[in-house]
Amino acid sequence: MLQAERLTAAERAKQYAAELEAIPILNPDNIINNCWNTPDKSNKGFSKLSTIEAAQTNPAAVPVAAATDVIVKGIEIIAWPFQKLKTKEEPRFNQGSFASSYKNNVYRYYGNITRVDVTNKTITFASGGKSKQSFVVSARLRSVISLSAFTLKPGSPVWVSGQLTTLEEANPANRLVLENSAIYSPNTLSANK
Repeated sequence: MLQAERLTAAERAKQYAAELEAIPILNPDNIINNCWNTPDKSNKGFSKLSTIEAAQTNPAAVPVAAATDVIVKGIEIIAWPFQKLKTKEEPRFNQGSFASSYKNNVYRYYGNITRVDVTNKTITFASGGKSKQSFVVSARLRSVISLSAFTLKPGSPVWVSGQLTTLEEANPANRLVLENSAIYSPNTLSANK
């Protein structure tokens, strides 16, 4: 009877591995790069140089908003960079691009856990990426976290699969959220697959 149970466990492990391998890998670096919002360069406002040049040639030609940042002292002109009036800041990421290419797709992710929140059924992985492109992945699990199933503690590696729902700017790292996630043993697949 014990051998039959082992065989069933081995078959189950194979099934989990095949199921997980069929899901595409989440590559946060690529998603962040592809969804990075590039500002429209046609809407620049006045630059420091154009304000200084305008003030030197014709002080009356300097717009009122820019003139508030220019002090004329004899022949010498001191200028500060043009400060925009409070305008709505563009979000760091192009959410339209994210929604059309990545949102609601199912991905798998392998990483080391930094935080386990049993109450909210969430695990957070160690951050990755570089400087402004750094990221952190959080997985909200579909079922209650069973601490006996795997070692879910900071530093432990684990596989998850889930639906990517969020890409947001956060400090210090950008955040990607996998919803309705399932958790798999780190031995289900090799970390390189």
